[in-house]
Amino acid sequence: MTEKHKTTPAPAPPLPTGPATIGLDTKARIVAAASRLLPASGGAASLRDIAKAAGVSLGAYARHFTGRDELAGAVFCEHCSRVAAALDERLLGLDAAETLERGIRVIAERSCALFESDRALFGWLLLTQHEHIRLAPPTMATPAKTVYGLIDRCTARGELPLDPHGFGTAQTTALRTAAAMGVLLQPAVLRTYGDLAIDLNTAAAHLAAAACAAVRAI
Repeated sequence: MTEKHKTTPAPAPPLPTGPATIGLDTKARIVAAASRLLPASGGAASLRDIAKAAGVSLGAYARHFTGRDELAGAVFCEHCSRVAAALDERLLGLDAAETLERGIRVIAERSCALFESDRALFGWLLLTQHEHIRLAPPTMATPAKTVYGLIDRCTARGELPLDPHGFGTAQTTALRTAAAMGVLLQPAVLRTYGDLAIDLNTAAAHLAAAACAAVRAI
Protein backbone atom coordinates (compact mmCIF):
# COMPACT_ATOMS: atom_id res chain seq x y z
CA MET A 1 0.00 0.00 0.00
CA THR A 2 1.40 3.38 -0.96
CA GLU A 3 1.68 6.39 1.33
CA LYS A 4 -1.13 7.91 -0.68
CA HIS A 5 -3.43 5.09 0.36
CA LYS A 6 -2.51 5.46 4.02
CA THR A 7 -4.05 8.91 4.20
CA THR A 8 -7.48 9.21 5.72
CA PRO A 9 -10.22 9.73 3.09
CA ALA A 10 -11.91 13.10 3.09
CA PRO A 11 -15.08 12.99 5.19
CA ALA A 12 -18.37 12.81 3.33
CA PRO A 13 -20.57 15.92 3.33
CA PRO A 14 -22.40 16.34 6.66
CA LEU A 15 -25.61 14.35 6.95
CA PRO A 16 -28.71 15.44 8.84
CA THR A 17 -28.20 15.08 12.59
CA GLY A 18 -31.80 15.12 13.77
CA PRO A 19 -33.11 12.00 15.51
CA ALA A 20 -35.05 10.56 12.55
CA THR A 21 -35.35 7.42 14.67
CA ILE A 22 -38.96 7.56 15.86
CA GLY A 23 -40.36 4.09 16.41
CA LEU A 24 -37.02 2.43 17.19
CA ASP A 25 -36.00 1.20 20.63
CA THR A 26 -33.20 3.04 22.42
CA LYS A 27 -30.33 0.79 21.33
CA ALA A 28 -31.52 0.75 17.71
CA ARG A 29 -31.86 4.55 17.76
CA ILE A 30 -28.26 4.90 18.93
CA VAL A 31 -27.01 2.53 16.23
CA ALA A 32 -29.05 4.34 13.58
CA ALA A 33 -27.64 7.72 14.64
CA ALA A 34 -24.09 6.36 14.72
CA SER A 35 -24.62 4.88 11.25
CA ARG A 36 -25.09 8.43 9.97
CA LEU A 37 -22.62 10.35 12.09
CA LEU A 38 -19.58 8.07 12.23
CA PRO A 39 -19.16 7.80 8.43
CA ALA A 40 -20.05 11.47 7.87
CA SER A 41 -17.43 12.61 10.38
CA GLY A 42 -14.70 10.17 9.41
CA GLY A 43 -15.27 8.43 12.73
CA ALA A 44 -14.77 11.62 14.73
CA ALA A 45 -18.36 12.14 15.94
CA SER A 46 -18.48 12.43 19.73
CA LEU A 47 -20.62 10.18 21.89
CA ARG A 48 -22.50 13.31 22.97
CA ASP A 49 -23.31 14.15 19.34
CA ILE A 50 -24.47 10.59 18.67
CA ALA A 51 -26.67 10.53 21.77
CA LYS A 52 -28.17 13.90 20.81
CA ALA A 53 -28.90 12.72 17.26
CA ALA A 54 -30.53 9.58 18.67
CA GLY A 55 -32.62 11.65 21.07
CA VAL A 56 -31.26 9.88 24.16
CA SER A 57 -29.18 10.90 27.19
CA LEU A 58 -25.56 9.92 27.70
CA GLY A 59 -26.78 7.81 30.59
CA ALA A 60 -29.07 5.87 28.25
CA TYR A 61 -26.17 5.43 25.86
CA ALA A 62 -23.97 4.06 28.66
CA ARG A 63 -26.61 1.46 29.56
CA HIS A 64 -26.27 -0.10 26.10
CA PHE A 65 -22.63 0.44 25.10
CA THR A 66 -19.40 0.47 27.09
CA GLY A 67 -17.70 2.86 24.69
CA ARG A 68 -17.06 3.98 21.12
CA ASP A 69 -15.47 0.69 20.01
CA GLU A 70 -18.47 -1.36 21.04
CA LEU A 71 -20.84 1.08 19.32
CA ALA A 72 -18.79 1.14 16.11
CA GLY A 73 -18.73 -2.66 16.19
CA ALA A 74 -22.51 -2.73 16.53
CA VAL A 75 -22.86 -0.41 13.53
CA PHE A 76 -20.54 -2.66 11.51
CA CYS A 77 -22.40 -5.84 12.49
CA GLU A 78 -25.80 -4.28 11.76
CA HIS A 79 -24.91 -3.27 8.21
CA CYS A 80 -22.71 -6.25 7.41
CA SER A 81 -25.54 -8.64 8.26
CA ARG A 82 -28.02 -6.51 6.29
CA VAL A 83 -25.82 -6.66 3.19
CA ALA A 84 -25.49 -10.43 3.56
CA ALA A 85 -29.27 -10.75 3.86
CA ALA A 86 -29.76 -8.66 0.72
CA LEU A 87 -27.30 -10.83 -1.22
CA ASP A 88 -28.84 -14.06 0.07
CA GLU A 89 -32.27 -12.84 -1.00
CA ARG A 90 -31.06 -12.18 -4.55
CA LEU A 91 -29.42 -15.61 -4.75
CA LEU A 92 -32.59 -17.30 -3.54
CA GLY A 93 -34.37 -15.64 -6.45
CA LEU A 94 -32.20 -17.60 -8.88
CA ASP A 95 -33.37 -20.91 -7.38
CA ALA A 96 -32.63 -23.79 -9.79
CA ALA A 97 -31.15 -21.37 -12.33
CA GLU A 98 -28.20 -20.64 -10.03
CA THR A 99 -24.76 -21.05 -11.57
CA LEU A 100 -21.42 -19.57 -10.57
CA GLU A 101 -21.64 -16.88 -13.25
CA ARG A 102 -25.23 -15.95 -12.47
CA GLY A 103 -24.64 -15.99 -8.73
CA ILE A 104 -21.50 -13.85 -8.84
CA ARG A 105 -23.23 -11.45 -11.26
CA VAL A 106 -26.13 -11.01 -8.84
CA ILE A 107 -23.74 -10.45 -5.93
CA ALA A 108 -21.65 -7.96 -7.91
CA GLU A 109 -24.64 -5.97 -9.11
CA ARG A 110 -26.27 -5.78 -5.69
CA SER A 111 -23.00 -4.98 -3.91
CA CYS A 112 -22.16 -2.18 -6.33
CA ALA A 113 -25.67 -0.74 -6.05
CA LEU A 114 -25.53 -0.75 -2.25
CA PHE A 115 -22.09 0.87 -2.20
CA GLU A 116 -23.05 3.64 -4.62
CA SER A 117 -26.31 4.28 -2.73
CA ASP A 118 -24.35 5.39 0.36
CA ARG A 119 -20.64 5.70 -0.32
CA ALA A 120 -19.93 7.38 3.01
CA LEU A 121 -21.42 4.52 5.03
CA PHE A 122 -20.14 1.62 2.96
CA GLY A 123 -16.73 3.19 2.49
CA TRP A 124 -16.44 3.56 6.26
CA LEU A 125 -17.50 -0.06 6.74
CA LEU A 126 -14.84 -1.25 4.29
CA LEU A 127 -12.05 0.80 5.79
CA THR A 128 -12.82 -0.14 9.40
CA GLN A 129 -13.87 -3.77 8.94
CA HIS A 130 -10.70 -5.24 10.40
CA GLU A 131 -11.19 -3.23 13.59
CA HIS A 132 -14.75 -4.46 14.07
CA ILE A 133 -15.07 -7.94 12.61
CA ARG A 134 -13.59 -9.35 15.83
CA LEU A 135 -16.73 -8.14 17.64
CA ALA A 136 -19.04 -10.04 15.31
CA PRO A 137 -20.71 -13.17 16.72
CA PRO A 138 -19.51 -16.34 14.96
CA THR A 139 -23.02 -17.05 13.67
CA MET A 140 -23.48 -13.63 12.08
CA ALA A 141 -24.25 -13.62 8.36
CA THR A 142 -21.60 -11.86 6.26
CA PRO A 143 -21.10 -11.24 2.53
CA ALA A 144 -18.04 -13.52 2.63
CA LYS A 145 -20.19 -16.35 3.98
CA THR A 146 -22.69 -15.71 1.19
CA VAL A 147 -19.96 -15.99 -1.45
CA TYR A 148 -18.50 -19.05 0.28
CA GLY A 149 -21.94 -20.70 0.23
CA LEU A 150 -22.39 -19.99 -3.47
CA ILE A 151 -18.99 -21.43 -4.34
CA ASP A 152 -19.60 -24.45 -2.11
CA ARG A 153 -22.89 -25.19 -3.89
CA CYS A 154 -21.27 -24.77 -7.30
CA THR A 155 -18.54 -27.22 -6.28
CA ALA A 156 -21.12 -29.72 -5.03
CA ARG A 157 -22.94 -29.48 -8.40
CA GLY A 158 -19.72 -30.19 -10.28
CA GLU A 159 -19.28 -26.71 -11.77
CA LEU A 160 -15.91 -26.41 -10.08
CA PRO A 161 -13.28 -29.12 -9.49
CA LEU A 162 -13.41 -30.35 -5.92
CA ASP A 163 -9.77 -29.95 -4.81
CA PRO A 164 -7.45 -29.65 -7.83
CA HIS A 165 -4.37 -28.47 -5.92
CA GLY A 166 -4.58 -30.65 -2.83
CA PHE A 167 -5.37 -27.83 -0.39
CA GLY A 168 -8.40 -29.65 1.00
CA THR A 169 -11.98 -28.99 -0.06
CA ALA A 170 -12.83 -26.40 2.59
CA GLN A 171 -9.55 -24.52 2.11
CA THR A 172 -10.00 -24.51 -1.67
CA THR A 173 -13.47 -23.01 -1.24
CA ALA A 174 -12.09 -20.45 1.22
CA LEU A 175 -9.30 -19.48 -1.21
CA ARG A 176 -11.77 -19.13 -4.06
CA THR A 177 -13.98 -16.98 -1.82
CA ALA A 178 -11.03 -14.74 -0.97
CA ALA A 179 -10.20 -14.33 -4.67
CA ALA A 180 -13.76 -13.36 -5.55
CA MET A 181 -14.08 -10.97 -2.62
CA GLY A 182 -10.81 -9.27 -3.51
CA VAL A 183 -11.99 -8.57 -7.05
CA LEU A 184 -15.38 -7.29 -5.90
CA LEU A 185 -14.29 -5.19 -2.91
CA GLN A 186 -10.99 -3.59 -3.89
CA PRO A 187 -12.57 -1.27 -6.48
CA ALA A 188 -14.88 0.04 -3.75
CA VAL A 189 -11.86 0.70 -1.51
CA LEU A 190 -10.16 2.65 -4.32
CA ARG A 191 -13.39 4.54 -4.94
CA THR A 192 -13.55 5.45 -1.26
CA TYR A 193 -10.00 6.81 -1.38
CA GLY A 194 -10.80 8.82 -4.52
CA ASP A 195 -8.44 6.82 -6.73
CA LEU A 196 -11.27 5.47 -8.89
CA ALA A 197 -13.90 7.75 -10.42
CA ILE A 198 -16.01 5.09 -12.11
CA ASP A 199 -19.54 4.53 -10.82
CA LEU A 200 -19.31 0.86 -9.82
CA ASN A 201 -22.80 0.16 -11.12
CA THR A 202 -21.42 0.59 -14.64
CA ALA A 203 -18.59 -1.85 -13.92
CA ALA A 204 -20.55 -4.56 -12.09
CA ALA A 205 -20.73 -6.97 -15.03
CA HIS A 206 -16.99 -6.65 -15.69
CA LEU A 207 -16.17 -7.18 -12.01
CA ALA A 208 -18.40 -10.25 -11.95
CA ALA A 209 -16.61 -11.73 -14.96
CA ALA A 210 -13.22 -11.05 -13.36
CA ALA A 211 -14.35 -12.60 -10.06
CA CYS A 212 -15.58 -15.73 -11.84
CA ALA A 213 -12.26 -16.01 -13.69
CA ALA A 214 -10.39 -15.69 -10.39
CA VAL A 215 -12.50 -18.42 -8.82
CA ARG A 216 -12.06 -20.77 -11.78
CA ALA A 217 -8.30 -20.22 -11.78
CA ILE A 218 -8.01 -21.90 -8.37
